Order: sequence, then C-alpha cells, then structure tokens
Amino acid sequence: MNRFLVDSDGTNISCADLGGAGRCAVLLHGLYGGLHEWYETAAWLKASHHVFAIDQRGHGQSAKRLKDFSLEAFARDACAVIEYLQYPVLLIGQSMGALNALLLAAQRPDLVESLVLIEAHAYNDSGQVQDWLSSWPLPFANLGAAQRYFENQEMNAAAWVQVLEQRDGAYWPQFNSEDMRAIAIELSYYDFRDECRRISAPTLVIAGSKSWLDRRGTKDMAALIPNSLYAEIAGASHDVHLDAPEAFRSTVAAWLSQF
Repeated sequence: MNRFLVDSDGTNISCADLGGAGRCAVLLHGLYGGLHEWYETAAWLKASHHVFAIDQRGHGQSAKRLKDFSLEAFARDACAVIEYLQYPVLLIGQSMGALNALLLAAQRPDLVESLVLIEAHAYNDSGQVQDWLSSWPLPFANLGAAQRYFENQEMNAAAWVQVLEQRDGAYWPQFNSEDMRAIAIELSYYDFRDECRRISAPTLVIAGSKSWLDRRGTKDMAALIPNSLYAEIAGASHDVHLDAPEAFRSTVAAWLSQF
C-alpha cells in the first residue's frame, strides 16, 4: 500500500493506492471510519481495477479540526482526488461516503463512470443528531477491551479497532470528537433528491437486510436515480461490505459484468 496526500483547496486528504491495474476505482468510507475498512474489498476489486481509497476529512490521516465539514466539502475532496487520478472512475461509497459520492456524481458526471451507493437515503429531514460516539466507553484500557465492545455491538471489531490509537497508556479514537459531532449535525438535515435525478452514471444501490437504516428510504433513493439497480444483502447490517463481504462482492461483480 502506498500512501499519498492530495491538496483539496488547502486541506490535506490522505489517500492510499491499494493496487491493481486498469480503470480506477475510488472508495469512500462512512462516518467514524477510515480507508482501512476497504482493504478486503480492494483485494478482490484490484483484479479488474486500480483501486484507491480515501481517508475523508476529519478521519484517519487526513486533516482534522477544520471549519467546514459540510457534505459539499467532502464531495470537493473526492473531486480533487479523482482529478489527480485517471478518470472517469468507479466510485463506491458507504453511508456518509455514499452521500459524498452521490453529490460528486451529480455535480461532476465527467468524473464518474459507474457508481455504487451503500446504505444511504436521498434525504434526512429529522433534524436529529445521533451522537453514537458518546456511548463508547472511552478510553479503552487495551485493544482487547475495544474488540469486546465492538463485538458486543455486533460490529466488525477487526475493522473498528483500527480507528483507535494509543495515547497516555490507553486507546482513543484517531479522530477528534468535536469534528465527528459537527459532521453528525450536517447529516441530520439534507435533501439530495434533485441530485439523485441528475445522476447519469449507472448506479447500484445496496442495502443491508438487518440495517438500522430504513430500507424503504434506500429503495426510494434508487427509484430517483435514472439508471439504477437496487440490491439487498441478506444478513448484513449497516457496514455491508464488512458484515457480508462475499455477498457484497458477488453482487457488485455481477452488476459490473454488464458494462
């Protein structure tokens, strides 16, 4: 894996070249995550694509404690990365990353050859902020304690412990908690239905059958996108690519085989 930085209007965005050859694929993680969660996906996808993943602003090794955490800013970052690479690309995003991918595809259709949107809705007008981070029993005394916590939450512990770093003899998130809360506020109200209608790239919309996210909203988003296909992964929760990697990969592969 080769790490490199891309400048997005003065903000450093950390990216990783995960290998492969051919057309480029760019992968966008969700809130609290990082590019590390795409390693297993990249190991499969690099057989057909040159795969890149991004630590989105506020996450991983990218810039933190910024003033702008709007979804539009995230989309601009992804745009800067794709312009740095060979394009158009296969763009894959999960949760918040799917929203950022959606915005980019609507605004810059020249950059996106095909689009995979995992576990997202076209709009959220609840106005509610989900402060999931406040439920974490921080700091974790050791990685074993962190792993047990994430396992008890029925999450992919191997992926989630990688968002932690050791400080002062304990384990804390790599990200800044205030950054995450600022992003959560942005996610509490948005409406991208018009952007969905403007997407021209072939689009695969994926939902997990056991997700906390209402699948009706995911289906509604797919219905708004002109050239889209909806797929549901049995047994998967919100982190579809981590919960059911084989089913996720086979679904994406079957869809990509059409092009």
